[in-house]
Amino acid sequence: DRPRREYIEELRELLGESVRRRLRSDVPLGAFLSGGVDSSVIAYEASRQLGSSLQCFTVSMNSADFDESPVALRTAERLGVRCRVLPLKTSPLDEIQRLVLQYDQPYADSSAIPSMAISRMAREHVSVILNGDGGDEVFAGYRRHLAARLAHLSRFCPRLLSRGVSSCFHRFSRGVRRSPLGFASRFARGMNESWATRYLIWAGDMLQEPDKQRIWKGDPMRPTEELIDAIVPRGLSGLDMQLYTDIHIILQSGLLVKMDRATMASSLEGRSPLLDHHLIEFTASLPDGHRIRHGRLKSLLRDAYAGLIPDEVIRGPKRGFEIPLHQWLKNDLWKMVQDVLRSPSARVRDYLEYSFIEDLLDERVGMERNWASLVYAMLMLEFWLQEYHQSFQKLIESRPVHYLDICSSNTETRPASESSSDNIASAHTRQWRKTA
Repeated sequence: DRPRREYIEELRELLGESVRRRLRSDVPLGAFLSGGVDSSVIAYEASRQLGSSLQCFTVSMNSADFDESPVALRTAERLGVRCRVLPLKTSPLDEIQRLVLQYDQPYADSSAIPSMAISRMAREHVSVILNGDGGDEVFAGYRRHLAARLAHLSRFCPRLLSRGVSSCFHRFSRGVRRSPLGFASRFARGMNESWATRYLIWAGDMLQEPDKQRIWKGDPMRPTEELIDAIVPRGLSGLDMQLYTDIHIILQSGLLVKMDRATMASSLEGRSPLLDHHLIEFTASLPDGHRIRHGRLKSLLRDAYAGLIPDEVIRGPKRGFEIPLHQWLKNDLWKMVQDVLRSPSARVRDYLEYSFIEDLLDERVGMERNWASLVYAMLMLEFWLQEYHQSFQKLIESRPVHYLDICSSNTETRPASESSSDNIASAHTRQWRKTA
């Protein structure tokens, strides 16, 4: 183990070089800026190279709990760069329908909505954008990473006592999922489960295999838990297992898809300096105690840039481009949710027991889980099923072709980008095989 100061110096050197390489451009370039550490660090390193000519872009929202624009503006002022603010006042329904068309899959991460909106605004001014994607997965920024770090303590807790604690937290955390009490409830529930089930509880807290078996009406499917178990190598620490799974599942199939399609929908090129493979190999080699220190998430990154970006960012809670999803579902979208999902012609009925959908909308199930994300996922699945069916029928009617021809016509050949998901996963795998 090396002195922490050496790790900090190497981190800043690698990150500075990563940003410098991604500033190479023959067209106008800018950066997304939220109130969080990741994008602020990227903006800081970019401002060292570009000075006041750097353009940053952020989103403002009506909900004070989700509006990061005041912090972003203060950060931009501290760095001496320009920051344009996009008020997110678009219709949620319009954005969802646009998202279904652009993503071409039932993509249910609601943060794609502000990502698409800010990408449209940024494209009016620049052609290339830097983002802070991957910071949480690389530097251990989620509360589930702290849970994984603490999980070894469970061996001192009898299983019966652990279940009692979980039941107690569950009773008092209904409807407060994102609060400290809600986190404690998910932590306690996860400790009673296998690694794969624990991961699903800590990461998304939606449906588990027994739930799916009860409500699924389609063809037999492989359990998600089996996929997770097959991905994670043995011999890793609890924290490394959590990070490895995040990178190979959530980052690869979720977050990178979100940003790639959100930016390319506006012909904007997105670049992710925190996913540079040299940087990833470095962070994967760090001892657990340097990534989470004294219960402080992303501690090495925070310590490396303390004094260089505002203290309110360094010491602040995790932030990201999020929307008040629960509020939207209960207000702006509620009538539409009811009309679409309760409709006798809803296509989602072909795959899910309708009684489950009714119970979910009536809040008889799901309230102890991630209720808003479950409803949003059902809504996106329904819209996608409608669009897919209509588009497929139009294609068949316009030009009768063999199904395999359709598949091949949608296949694109293009070189892998420097921050492609395959390259990122390979960098992690190489380093963890060395250290495991």
